[in-house]
Amino acid sequence: MGLMATRLGFGLAFSQANPAGPGQDDIPSLLRRVAESVEAIGPVDVQDLILHTEVTDNGPWYSLTVYFQRLTDPRAKNRKQRKSSLSRPTSRSSRTRPKRRAS
Repeated sequence: MGLMATRLGFGLAFSQANPAGPGQDDIPSLLRRVAESVEAIGPVDVQDLILHTEVTDNGPWYSLTVYFQRLTDPRAKNRKQRKSSLSRPTSRSSRTRPKRRAS
């Protein structure tokens, strides 16, 4: 695998895209490709994923940047992660919004 992770102050990161040309806009393929790369790295704590779009003559060309930290203890992946408003969905109120009247 020719993937190269860049060391940052808070961890590591890599970016990956589909090959240019036909299929460069195939997001499901890109997600599978990135998932295979993450699995090949080994146990990691993924901290963020950012989808980028480059406009080309062949249409949109997507890439994904993955920010992560390596886990030294494989069991650490199964431990309860610290709660963060960025990593956990917020709960919604049980109330529903009133429906708008059609004009």
